[in-house]
Amino acid sequence: MKHIVPPEVLRIKITGKAGDGIMTAGEILMRAAALWGCSVTLTKRFPSSIRGGYAESLVTIATRTDFSPYGRCDIHFVIDCETWLPGDADLTENATILIEEDLLSCDDLIGHLRNIAQRDRTLHTIPVLRISRDCVHTEAVKSSIAAAVVCAMAGIEHESVRSVIERRFGMRESLCELNLSAAAAAYMYVKEAQELPRIELPRKVDRGIDERTMVLEGNQAVALGAIAAGCGFFASYPITPATTIAETLSELLPLWGGVTFQAEDEIAALGTAIGASFNGTKAMTATSGPGLSLMQEFIGYSSMAQIPVVVVDVQRCGPSTGMPTTHSQDDLLAAAFGGHGEGERIIIAPTTVEECFHATVQAFNCSERYRCPAILLSDTTLGKMQATVKSCALKNPLVINRRILSDETDGCTESGDYSGETGVRPMAIPGVSKTTWRATGLEHDEMSRPVSTPSERLRLSGLRRDKLRNIETEFPDAVIWDNTITGTTDETLFDAGLCAWGITASAVREAAAELRKLGYHIVCIYPRLLYPLCVDAITRWHRSCRNTIVIETNGTGQFGSLMAMGTGIKPYSITRSDGVPFTPAEIVDRVITVLRSPDHHPEKGR
Repeated sequence: MKHIVPPEVLRIKITGKAGDGIMTAGEILMRAAALWGCSVTLTKRFPSSIRGGYAESLVTIATRTDFSPYGRCDIHFVIDCETWLPGDADLTENATILIEEDLLSCDDLIGHLRNIAQRDRTLHTIPVLRISRDCVHTEAVKSSIAAAVVCAMAGIEHESVRSVIERRFGMRESLCELNLSAAAAAYMYVKEAQELPRIELPRKVDRGIDERTMVLEGNQAVALGAIAAGCGFFASYPITPATTIAETLSELLPLWGGVTFQAEDEIAALGTAIGASFNGTKAMTATSGPGLSLMQEFIGYSSMAQIPVVVVDVQRCGPSTGMPTTHSQDDLLAAAFGGHGEGERIIIAPTTVEECFHATVQAFNCSERYRCPAILLSDTTLGKMQATVKSCALKNPLVINRRILSDETDGCTESGDYSGETGVRPMAIPGVSKTTWRATGLEHDEMSRPVSTPSERLRLSGLRRDKLRNIETEFPDAVIWDNTITGTTDETLFDAGLCAWGITASAVREAAAELRKLGYHIVCIYPRLLYPLCVDAITRWHRSCRNTIVIETNGTGQFGSLMAMGTGIKPYSITRSDGVPFTPAEIVDRVITVLRSPDHHPEKGR
């Protein structure tokens, strides 16, 4: 019997056709492993069609929290022969492959089976369909059988799987019983099948009361962050992959005295959010790329009228309808420069599910503090990804509220500011402030009077720009530095500096650790504040290394272009734009290729 002893990170992939329950199988496996005490993530790939097409659940289990949710898989469970084709290259050399036994007669798999024999990979057949027919006389429980087989091989107690299934299907009693029976049959099959390997999960961690964990989706974390920040109004129009933010807030926000509203389109969603903010309520909307395009005029209005509002963009492949369920980081330049004129806005990007919570709070804080729109750039992978998060990590975030023009501040309409540095005046609120305020989109002075003289235009546009001049130093952890090499000094010149934002940072972090093991001196930065650009941090990073490389999942190297525009630094871009996130192994290979290329001439940091 083979015994699979994993490294620090174990990845298990389940693939099939959309409609086969692949997402459910991954969720059952992920939650069962979480109950077992592991740090786990679940990422999903699925088509925009309801049935048919490639579907994938990737469960990553680790002993630590700073790991990439994507990477080469140790175990691949194939439920449909067509779904082997996209995933074969993403397997480790000694991977274990589990395959539905009926698929051995599939002609398309002959080449793959021959390939397995030439490597250290092992193949085991699992009678998923036979188990389902024998125990419950239906094929509708394949997901529970697949998840239960892997859990049984990993030594996860049957009670943990039973608990997850009851929670997942508890509202539908008959369906719940079918899945419970199927899972029990799967456990019995694994117990009797002596040839199946046994999987050793990364070390189980016993947590104290202060380290209890919850399973959160990235979009759910955004919703909870909005509530923690004091959001009182949320409006949106349904769009994949941002809809679960609205679903979560529609359940929870009213419990905190807030209001949710489904608008007729994205334009109305942002318009009503700005209206709520004008009336003194913190407000947010959420969308994806097509919706962000429609919102550009209102984003400009928010900037000109200086009304705080938060816009969440869960990015997907574009342009136009594009690929609604696939991953991308395509919208950075649209978020920074979309719309006419030069309106001020702040762009923040989380890198993990936990950061989705904190970045949302920071988006509200920045919007309220500087009285301008703040855009939170998430993406399909991060928004739909589920991960274990420590409950204590979400407690008591720092919350900043706008300064309101009230009785005490009515005398400082002309010169009052927020912090003594930003130049942001208190905001008049209807029914609270004595001052009448017209929230006009015309160029206007401090008393809301439209102006058109060149001198006033120059002065007022300068004031709006200047309020963000110190945001890099005022923003907590605007750039995260990753340099674990001991003995380095300010004069150390690294072989390469890597930069990544959003979910790509997770893969770069793991890739950097591997590159260091190979003898390369690597320093990384992961900007959380994308715009305005963190010029000081980027300049210091650039000066510390021989090669500067920006890694992002878009086709044109958008952050690299933003960096070149704002600092004059022209980094080498490593990009991917096929709708799939980077894996650490891919980044390692491509960085080494760049560093060894005879045609590559690094721009010296000094």
